[in-house]
Amino acid sequence: VRCSHKVLQSDLIPLFRPKGRGIKPSARIKKSNITDLGFLQILFERVHEKTKTDGNIGMKMPVIMARNNIKNIQARISDAVRIILADEKNEEQDSIYTSLQSDGFGTALNDEQKAGKINWFMELDFSREEATEYLEKEIKLNEIFRNRSELNMVYAAAMTFCFGNVRK
Repeated sequence: VRCSHKVLQSDLIPLFRPKGRGIKPSARIKKSNITDLGFLQILFERVHEKTKTDGNIGMKMPVIMARNNIKNIQARISDAVRIILADEKNEEQDSIYTSLQSDGFGTALNDEQKAGKINWFMELDFSREEATEYLEKEIKLNEIFRNRSELNMVYAAAMTFCFGNVRK
């Protein structure tokens, strides 16, 4: 975890991170049982091996903070849930929908983007068949999401919050 600001002694340091592994699995869309958790787990592990990007850093933050001279460390997982209801059309619902779109839900891919994703999965040692099968599920989930007039969805980001004080 890198902080771009200097921290004075006794300052409170807050860190937060969405639970990468929990985002798609925590989305519940009516009439949908699409997310392949086995594939996602393997994907996160392979991305971590290749890029050292850790989709599960949130729960490691307290340890990292303790090793960096932080005291009074506390951690929380957000229990906030976003709900989209097909029969409710209002500013709040539109805001939630737009926010989830910015997280990648509902993305329509052209043929070049699909090929790029399949190639990326294959670079992570998935077979073409595994990559294609997962991509088809992702496309189906995005199609369901884009059908706003029939979308009933519950989504929990499971954001991890950690904070502590610099030791004097």
